[in-house]
Amino acid sequence: MKMIHGVFSALVLATSSMLPGTAAAQTDDGWSICSNQVVVEALNFSVAPIKSEAELKAYLRDGGTKKAPLSYLSKGAQQRFLRSITFNETGVTGYRFDDIEAELTLSQAYAVLALIGDQHNIKFLENARLETDLDHELYRIIKSPSPACSGDYKHYSCTRPANCDPRTGSICKSNC
Repeated sequence: MKMIHGVFSALVLATSSMLPGTAAAQTDDGWSICSNQVVVEALNFSVAPIKSEAELKAYLRDGGTKKAPLSYLSKGAQQRFLRSITFNETGVTGYRFDDIEAELTLSQAYAVLALIGDQHNIKFLENARLETDLDHELYRIIKSPSPACSGDYKHYSCTRPANCDPRTGSICKSNC
């Protein structure tokens, strides 16, 4: 279990608390933290079960709303979140996070966002509940100072290709 927490912590640390506008830090092996973030985000997305509208429909057809992690959300929140997910040819371009933040613990939110390969964006969930040791560890990691690299935008929605418009409670992804 300790090994899993260590790997989990390292992955979250590589992608956490990165706000636009600050310089990337260099690691000992010559990689920048931003390069590491790109790798981790690509890994997150590659193992996500939902990368397209067709995969979302298949996931729901297979009973996805009845099992964890979607079952952590109320029925209304599930519907709003699932309806809000937008896609293009490169994957998820945005979604609503307000219900996730309001109803879930930080580790539950991580699990829900992992469905679409976006768990690195738990850094935007400032009001998610902290109930377990894992929630507190995640919070500590995402609040650790680190350089900015993310091109994702909190309180914006992908409204058309390459266009993020203001929308409270949503995230517009860099690939919009």
